[in-house]
Amino acid sequence: QSNPERAGRLLGIDRQILQGLEVTTDDSREQIELILSGLVVKEKGKLKVKNRIYQEVFNLEWVEKQLGSLRPYSQTFDAWIATGQKDESRLLRGQALKDAQIWAMGKSLSDLDYQFLAASVELDRKEVQKALEAERTKEVEAKLKEEQKNAKLQRLLLGVVSVAFAISSGIGIFALWQFRQARISEIIALASSSKGLFASNNQLGAMLDAIKAKRRMDSLGRVDSKTAQRVETALTQAVYGTNEFNRLIGHQGSVLTVDISPDGKLIATGSIDKTVKIWQEDGTLLETLEHSATVHRLAFGPDGKSLVSGSIDGTVKLWDVDGKLLQNIAAHNVPVWGVAFSPKGEIIASASSDRTVKLWQTDGSLFATLTGHQDSVRGVAFNDRGQIIASGSVDGVVKLWSIDGKLLTSFKAHQGRVTDLAFCQQTNLLVSAGTDKIAKLWQPDGTLVRTFQDDNVTIGTDCSDNGEYIATSGRDNAVKIWKPDGTFVRILKEHKAVVRDVALRADGLMAASASDDGTVSHPAAADLPARTASGTGSRGRGHRRSRRRRALSPSRRHYARPAGRRSDSCRDHSDEPSR
Repeated sequence: QSNPERAGRLLGIDRQILQGLEVTTDDSREQIELILSGLVVKEKGKLKVKNRIYQEVFNLEWVEKQLGSLRPYSQTFDAWIATGQKDESRLLRGQALKDAQIWAMGKSLSDLDYQFLAASVELDRKEVQKALEAERTKEVEAKLKEEQKNAKLQRLLLGVVSVAFAISSGIGIFALWQFRQARISEIIALASSSKGLFASNNQLGAMLDAIKAKRRMDSLGRVDSKTAQRVETALTQAVYGTNEFNRLIGHQGSVLTVDISPDGKLIATGSIDKTVKIWQEDGTLLETLEHSATVHRLAFGPDGKSLVSGSIDGTVKLWDVDGKLLQNIAAHNVPVWGVAFSPKGEIIASASSDRTVKLWQTDGSLFATLTGHQDSVRGVAFNDRGQIIASGSVDGVVKLWSIDGKLLTSFKAHQGRVTDLAFCQQTNLLVSAGTDKIAKLWQPDGTLVRTFQDDNVTIGTDCSDNGEYIATSGRDNAVKIWKPDGTFVRILKEHKAVVRDVALRADGLMAASASDDGTVSHPAAADLPARTASGTGSRGRGHRRSRRRRALSPSRRHYARPAGRRSDSCRDHSDEPSR
């Protein structure tokens, strides 16, 4: 333990091996040191325990204890555990939290460690937000005092003007002109403030100042055309340029996956807090469904009455939307990274670290096993007819299969890991996202159509039903919207942490994004032409979520109108969140 950081990395690798997870050899300094120690041995490109005796002596309990002794936050962590994980005063904040996050980077920790860090991040975020709100309140109070002071001065000025008018009408007219100029100056200042706040992404403040300017201008009466134009421009920008979005808040850790029911009335989310939550679109929580481990992927069935979820404990669960467990399938012995419904809802696909994709009937019986990947399978998707299944792997390879398990084609899609897949239903094109900071558009035969270059690791992707828009999300805490021809449309920054999952509505407007900040957001995605989708359309994921959705939510209340338009509707294991 002379070097705690290196010791933590060594223990983290040993912990993964003892947990039964595959650790690919990469000849790193830490792996070489473990091999030389005699604890592990290299076998077929993987690290394995060399001696059963070593495994019994240096077991998982011993590794957990050693990792615990290395924690820079061990005292506060133990105190938090002792209070039943309820005493928020024991959580980390500020620099202590940053130091803990840096220490945890690259390590495989316990669920309690990740829960402690996630709870600390959430508390720190709340306290920062509270401080910002308090600061904003002080600014508003200061503005109010200044306005009251100005109002007193104006009333005094009016009194002087009244007296002066009695003495000289000329002096009175001059004073009135000065008063109007002062008011006009205030109006111009408010309009300028609105524009500045909008430019700094303070959309609410921009709207409030623009409305103030408009009301004061109306109360003043006729003003010069230049001032009127300034106010109208600021108001138009603030009102029509603002993204209205809802947040679903309730998970106790990172939200890894999100889906919307075909009728648009329900939203399902899955988290590292080992739960699936079902919400109404207005944010009302309806059901909380329990898993025994982190929920990595979920999907509504095409009928909107069922839901499938996959967990890192290898289980796949089938639920009805009222919260009743229909099937509990022991699908894999290692984590399930992806699930999908076939378009007719008869088959469920699961993708896993065991390098397979398995197809299940809804009664829980195994239909087929697709083998051929050389590494962990991270994503799976059905095309619109359900006859083709796409799967993507950690080694960057994408494979396409027929429903009976025949391999149709295989190609190297990314230099890094494949993190997500989505079919564009009407065009039958496949979108893949990877840790090489690139999303790619493919024909089903593996021909590359387009490349979407990003500056950060791309984790989630989706394609609108009509194939007109593609969304990507990742480590820059944002969602980006693209045209299939590679044109960048817009960036959405509604989260404070990595965005793990993203969904597009059939018409190309944002439906939902899930983030490590513990929230789900569903804003408008871009300044798109108004349209009405014909019939019902499945989500662009290509039935990774495998559902059909109408172009707008029935209430039309919870999606913004994009600027200037009238909307007719609204792996690298380091890319996994802390668990």
